[in-house]
Amino acid sequence: MRYNDFHKQLRYKFKHAVKESCNKEGCKLDLSSLSSYEITVIDADQYAKRQGHSGKRCDCFVFFSDATMSVSAVEMKSGRADMGEALEQIQAGAKECQNLVRDLSDVKFYPILLARHVDSAEIKILLGRRIRFRGEKYKVIKEKCGAKLKDIVAKWS
Repeated sequence: MRYNDFHKQLRYKFKHAVKESCNKEGCKLDLSSLSSYEITVIDADQYAKRQGHSGKRCDCFVFFSDATMSVSAVEMKSGRADMGEALEQIQAGAKECQNLVRDLSDVKFYPILLARHVDSAEIKILLGRRIRFRGEKYKVIKEKCGAKLKDIVAKWS
């Protein structure tokens, strides 16, 4: 499946959950610097509501592609971050993203936590845990609210 067809399929199937940006309660992931990429943002709450899912979930799924397909499970915390809860939410998002890209062979994954403040005890929890996606374990990428996805991809690719 070509990536632009995949984006069209996502936008059609989940049109109720497609958003222009990935933001929540004053925290946002800056997508503006990815003008050469095709981007689809899905609000995970709206997605879950329509799919009949309950339980933990991240805030957004961000699918972006140029020569390769990439996906991010993004959790945003505008206040203090409870790292255990945030990790559970990102892991639940990773599982849903994995299901959504199951027909694609080569997909890069970025588990992202955006937060205004994380204290040192919470950082230790973050450093000790990994997010599973397609059988691989990924370190959570912790950035400040407002971080640019382009910079995250450049740093973590």
